[in-house]
Amino acid sequence: MRTTVTWSGDIDLSTVWAAQSELMAVIEAAGADEVVVDLGAVTFLDSMGISALLSARGAAETAGVRLMLSGLSDSIEKLFAVAGLTGLFDIV
Repeated sequence: MRTTVTWSGDIDLSTVWAAQSELMAVIEAAGADEVVVDLGAVTFLDSMGISALLSARGAAETAGVRLMLSGLSDSIEKLFAVAGLTGLFDIV
């Protein structure tokens, strides 16, 4: 079963904990074997957001869940490329 989690707005120090908590709950819930994080409505992603995605990636691997990202803006794609993260995530 594929589940989508949608992040929106700025993902930074003031919002990351809520976004990460929702994502981790979906990963840890029984029944999801694929989780897509839709970043199409994200206007800003800082290092805290990247850290949350990396933590979720680790949790997903442990749980046997495929974690995918979608809707990356050009600026977020560039950020992932510069940080060397593009190969760590399935981008759909």
